Amino acid sequence: MRTPSPAQRLLAVRAGATAWVLIALYFLAEVVTARAWPRPYEVRTNSVSNLGVTGCDGSAAQAAAARLCSPLHTVINSAFVLTGCSFSRERWACASSCHRDACAGQR
Repeated sequence: MRTPSPAQRLLAVRAGATAWVLIALYFLAEVVTARAWPRPYEVRTNSVSNLGVTGCDGSAAQAAAARLCSPLHTVINSAFVLTGCSFSRERWACASSCHRDACAGQR
């Protein structure tokens, strides 16, 4: 494997930093979405995926799903997608900025 150029390393560092910021924003999105719930959201008893429930229509199917309603479902669902993309980008940044042997734990 050839040694990356300084420009490639800089690009990789910037990509990695951006990915870390996006991951931190996930936690902010979780707090914001949880506070918008009509009833208290408890981390110990509610699943994080409940924050992404898209239906608040009061239908029979919704009632059967324990009356889950997440008014800001778009916020948390977007955060889920961005976090997944961030992990992929971080992996790419590490792989492109160092030699195969130097990326410990990345195999």
